[in-house]
Amino acid sequence: MVETGGKPDPESLVARIVAELEANPAAQPLLLRALLTNEFRGMPVRLDHIEADIREMKVDIRRLKTDVAELKTDVAELKTDVAELKTDV
Repeated sequence: MVETGGKPDPESLVARIVAELEANPAAQPLLLRALLTNEFRGMPVRLDHIEADIREMKVDIRRLKTDVAELKTDVAELKTDVAELKTDV
């Protein structure tokens, strides 16, 4: 098994785990349960990140709505200016 910085190479580690599971099928449910447990343990952290991203997106959307409203006002003013220029010519 190749080691990287004192830790086993990930590919070698996975290959070893797969070989062990093939040799001992009874261990499969235990490994699955352990993997699911770790997955669920990490879920609150991921949810916190997702909630933070959603808050940021809501702020961005509010800014975009403000920008769109300002652009609409600017376009209306430009239309008025163009109309005035046409009458001046």
